[in-house]
Amino acid sequence: MKNYILKEIPPESYFSKAVYLDPQFILATPEMAFSRDLVKTLTDWEYREVFSDGEPREEYVHEAADAVEEGDLSGAISLGAASDGDKLRR
Repeated sequence: MKNYILKEIPPESYFSKAVYLDPQFILATPEMAFSRDLVKTLTDWEYREVFSDGEPREEYVHEAADAVEEGDLSGAISLGAASDGDKLRR
């Protein structure tokens, strides 16, 4: 996992993977903007860095959409005919 200095994260960016405060506490998911308010709150609490396997992006991009754009359909999942249990397992 890579560490990111809070002050160096672009405002209102979206990470491609979850962002963690520590190995167990998730701060943001890829669908959530890493907001200025979150950065300010973490700074007020004297945190200086966060951790993620992803990278900050200007806008949210769904991973399955990335796979389809690159021509790799193995990452795209069709949930239309799947049961609720199947959806949860995925």
